[in-house]
Amino acid sequence: LAHLEQALAAEPSERARDQIRLNLALTLGKLGRHERALDELEALHAKLGGLELRLALTLERLERDEEAEARFRQALAGELADEARAPFA
Repeated sequence: LAHLEQALAAEPSERARDQIRLNLALTLGKLGRHERALDELEALHAKLGGLELRLALTLERLERDEEAEARFRQALAGELADEARAPFA
């Protein structure tokens, strides 16, 4: 986590900064720091879009079910709908 924060402090290019912030959000989520992960994901989503599924999963972990459902529905309606569907085999 400290390495990611140091990388951000080094003022990387905008594209690198976005990738580092995504990595930071994923790492925070794995550490159970879902509120902070959500903050990072929301900021990235506002800038880049396409993070509905990750937002939905994070909201679900925070037990914010209504918001999670809305994000899941957005994910299913979006360009990455195939990734949002659960495989049934």
